[in-house]
Amino acid sequence: MRCFSYLNRFKLNWFSYFKKSALDSMKANVNSVFRVVLIIKIVSTICVSCTTQNNTSFSSPDKAISEYQRFAQKLTEINQSDTNELVAYICNWQELSDSVFSCISRDPSFDAHFHLTAEFLSTSDSIRANIQRLACSQDRSLKDILYIKNKTNPYRNDTSILKIKNEANTFYEQSCKKMTQPSTSEDAISAYRDFLFEEVQKDISTMHDFFRFIILEDMYFRGFLKNLSDYGSISLSEITSNTETICKKIYEAVSYEKLKPHEVVIYMAIRANNRLLLNARTCIDDIKCGKIKEHEQLAAYQWMIIQPFLSIDGFSVALLTESQINELERIANEFSVLRHQLESGNANTIIQCNELTQQILKIYISSL
Repeated sequence: MRCFSYLNRFKLNWFSYFKKSALDSMKANVNSVFRVVLIIKIVSTICVSCTTQNNTSFSSPDKAISEYQRFAQKLTEINQSDTNELVAYICNWQELSDSVFSCISRDPSFDAHFHLTAEFLSTSDSIRANIQRLACSQDRSLKDILYIKNKTNPYRNDTSILKIKNEANTFYEQSCKKMTQPSTSEDAISAYRDFLFEEVQKDISTMHDFFRFIILEDMYFRGFLKNLSDYGSISLSEITSNTETICKKIYEAVSYEKLKPHEVVIYMAIRANNRLLLNARTCIDDIKCGKIKEHEQLAAYQWMIIQPFLSIDGFSVALLTESQINELERIANEFSVLRHQLESGNANTIIQCNELTQQILKIYISSL
């Protein structure tokens, strides 16, 4: 069904657009390379940080590597772990990795000691593979995935994003309370299309333009989701295309320093979080209310419920509010109950989560 194929693509991951737009911009204008590099550095400042206290000290780089290798060897001797143990292994790895790399990089001859870097990378690969193995050593639920990401994401202690995170979440909460939404499905989708078409024609060259867009887009998107079950046979390619165009324009404005990189990256990531949660909640409620009759529609809805647990990465998890984390936990619990209720009559359309959750964890751990 075109609607649900669209929705999976529509839950925009800002960073995928960021990377794609960067490539397009560099091809179009060599000078933009320097702007792209500047933005990447700025984003790295807020997105990449040493999140654990590096209390471990080593007398030499060789001893640091040896300690790192001992930790890797210990992991090979462990056959399985529960979720709390898995979290502990990941956190220990992060702390030790930061300490070891800090030690070997302080060595004045760091560049010359290629073997140290090679040993560090090789050992990191071994640790990562073993943690992935342990992640798959027993069944994990969607709630487990959320817990693991929340407790181990590399940005969990990054205070540099806290102020903008709080401002952005407050901004979205207040905005959605003030807006009215179209009442019928026809009005909602027509208004959504018209809005995006008009926005494509406009410039987004100031932060005022940016905030105006995301406020209005949030309103029209919420109106669209209220009638989600009505759009099964409707093509939404125009909405997809125009949304992508507008996001590209936002990136371009950032790359030319018209918009503030720190704020835009965080607001766009929170925007994606909000949409993922809204989608999943809508799907849960529609299934509960008996709105979903077709098998294909039911399968699509299940994927949209799972999508937040797959798509919300380490940075995005760090931007979730406590209430959003609680909502995701409720969604995970309700989905588990719904799956069992539906299995008897729709066995062929019920997604088997065990293998899927293992793959989600593998993907997440590979990003650490």
